[in-house]
Amino acid sequence: MLQHILVTTDGTALCNSALDQARELALRLDCHLTILHVIPDLEVPVGAADGLPFNYVDECDRHRDACQNIIQSALQRAAGTQADGIVREASGRTIAQVIVEEADALNVDLIVMSTHCRTGISRLLTGSVAETVLHHARQPVLLTHEPSRTTRSKSSRSRQSDSPSPARTS
Repeated sequence: MLQHILVTTDGTALCNSALDQARELALRLDCHLTILHVIPDLEVPVGAADGLPFNYVDECDRHRDACQNIIQSALQRAAGTQADGIVREASGRTIAQVIVEEADALNVDLIVMSTHCRTGISRLLTGSVAETVLHHARQPVLLTHEPSRTTRSKSSRSRQSDSPSPARTS
């Protein structure tokens, strides 16, 4: 029986879709929902050391504030559930490592997260946080994605081909 679900978010529509599904599960199963946002390491822009106006500390503070806003919005979206939100900094770790570590530390029963379903070169170049979590987490992982236009159009075409064709008249 599920008692505690961890859902990841970055505030995007794709992550909000995963949050909505995690919320529904939490409501149906009357379990606790923890919403996690991981702050990736902030990279110093090229040229910052050469005198470009960039204050690393101020930028980090602005980024942390934005992340707190993401969590607050997610908590509002999870209204009606027993939910809490946490923000963690990567601090030299990958986002996937932080998710897996938090899942273990919180002793969750399920991890819910979204995936972009990238393939080919884009997946090779950007990697996949979801895939890494899937391979390293001790808990079950529920991956969600928004259906693409291609998937929707194929579905509608297959439904059309399953229906009988109108009789041809010559």
